[in-house]
Amino acid sequence: ILPHPYKRHEPEKIFKYFDLIEIFNSRTKPELNLKALKLVRKFKLKGVAGSDAHFPWEIGKGVNLIDAENEEEIRKKLKKGKIKPIFNGYSFFGKILSSLISKVRE
Repeated sequence: ILPHPYKRHEPEKIFKYFDLIEIFNSRTKPELNLKALKLVRKFKLKGVAGSDAHFPWEIGKGVNLIDAENEEEIRKKLKKGKIKPIFNGYSFFGKILSSLISKVRE
């Protein structure tokens, strides 16, 4: 999985090395998530969602529904892109709080 492809990456150059591209990350700016979604559609790739949770209240902001009964089935469905990414909102407060904590630790 290529996480948050437009943060620190040039996805157009490297996407071919990944099975899945993160199209929603709750801590990424909406316009970068939209660019990731457009990339997936343009090249007929498979997309996933991610919460990128750093705090408990961020868990579940981005989830993926996969109809599978065991770990092996999950792997197979992920590879085939047989998943449904669900977007449950952005976590801008969590991102700001993380930045403040980092500054205090410096």
